[in-house]
Amino acid sequence: MEKNYLLLFSMGFLALWLSLSSIVVYCQLPSGIPRGDLIVIYMKGRVPNPEWGNVWIPGATVGTTVVFEPLYYYNVSEPRLEKIIIPCLAADLPEYSDDYTRLRIRVKEGVYWSDGVEFTAEDVVF
Repeated sequence: MEKNYLLLFSMGFLALWLSLSSIVVYCQLPSGIPRGDLIVIYMKGRVPNPEWGNVWIPGATVGTTVVFEPLYYYNVSEPRLEKIIIPCLAADLPEYSDDYTRLRIRVKEGVYWSDGVEFTAEDVVF
């Protein structure tokens, strides 16, 4: 009976050791690739339903920024308030009217669609 417990304990320890060693091997970066100041970020590209395009549904637009560039990027790692919103297709930060009923966004010049047509404000308005 004691041998069975010892065998069971040994098998469990071996399984645990193999599991942990495979995790350590999996987490290592490939050798020979210079990293410097480069930060490698893993972005999950899974979306709940690829037909969803509603930005208010959590996770619905996870993969869209890989294909479509937004007007602005939201930099969550920046502590300074003026650097949180980064213009991408917009030329600068948005301008609000005094009564906050209008919002003005200028688009960057020199941006073209893949077919060579220039990107304009008409492409944003719908």
